[in-house]
Amino acid sequence: MTPAERAELDRRIAFERFDELPVHETRPEWAGHFAIAQPKVWTMDLAGVVSPSWRFLDEISWVGVAAIRLETVGGVRLDTLAWNEGDIDEDDFE
Repeated sequence: MTPAERAELDRRIAFERFDELPVHETRPEWAGHFAIAQPKVWTMDLAGVVSPSWRFLDEISWVGVAAIRLETVGGVRLDTLAWNEGDIDEDDFE
């Protein structure tokens, strides 16, 4: 990825209020904490293109995914940045 492509991806992630994956194209470790209550997930690819619709977390193919936005079924945005740092509150997953 060129510096210009990286800058554009960073701009798109911020504009769309997405959270960048710690490692692009890799399922985050915290994703295994969701049991029954699956969040709605929008994905953004490495080119900054947002998925046309949401999917449940366990339906995501992580190939090509650079960033995600999670919401509860009720539409409340979930902030995954703390989870990426390992600061996981189990209450966030209920």
